[in-house]
Amino acid sequence: MKVINKCLMVFFVILGLSNLQHENYLSAIIMIICTILCSQTMLAKLNKQIKERAVIDNKENPPFYTLKTSVSASIVMLIIGMSLTEPIEKTIQTEPKLTTSKNQVETKKKPVAHKYTVIDFTDYSFPGRTRLEWTIMAPTAITAKDRARTAMQAAKDLQEEYQSDVSFILLEDNEVVAGKGFPYAMAAYCYDVCGMSGQDCNGVEFKIKTSDIVLTEQQREIWKSWYTNLNRFKYNGTLNEGELTEYLAKKFNVEKEYIKPPFINRVSIDSNIL
Repeated sequence: MKVINKCLMVFFVILGLSNLQHENYLSAIIMIICTILCSQTMLAKLNKQIKERAVIDNKENPPFYTLKTSVSASIVMLIIGMSLTEPIEKTIQTEPKLTTSKNQVETKKKPVAHKYTVIDFTDYSFPGRTRLEWTIMAPTAITAKDRARTAMQAAKDLQEEYQSDVSFILLEDNEVVAGKGFPYAMAAYCYDVCGMSGQDCNGVEFKIKTSDIVLTEQQREIWKSWYTNLNRFKYNGTLNEGELTEYLAKKFNVEKEYIKPPFINRVSIDSNIL
């Protein structure tokens, strides 16, 4: 019986490690319990506790655990553990693999031109060259590529409508900060590929710059409040930036260091990937 007991312990240890490797944690725990049940040291401790308890309770001939009992209990636990393991293994073997085609991945990553609203217009034309600039907003355009694609599409749409030689687009966050030098994206569309002047015919149709910055709602409100309150803190044409910063910090209940217009870092992007 002792030999069987030791063999079972080794078997349970190996089986437990195998279950851990296959992330079958419940079965692994059961194998650990089986190993403990087969441990003669553990049996000795349990029997010692039973004996001590019997002395306290004045009981004679208390039931002690034997190797036979231990082996029997371990076999029962083994059967339970194996019954839990088999369905999981079958599920793993029969579960279909999900695959994503290359076309599906490319479709997900493809930039989208979002709905936009024109909020301003400026004419920079000179004799023989029509150059028109539109300021737009597209709140749902969040990523750098989507912003670039939206500005690019707006340039095409408005060029077609107004037949301009050059269409220039500024994608802004809101009307208050528009024209202050912080557009999310800029797109210059030269219909005849001859640049802003009409003399530099280098074949370049689009020049686009875009940013991936995403501001919180509070940052956007601070940004707008900065410009709506500028004149209140100008003295003889000079802005007292310290007073404006302190005022907005109290208004929004934030530290002064957070009161500043955001830094919009725009980078050039190839129109061919849009």
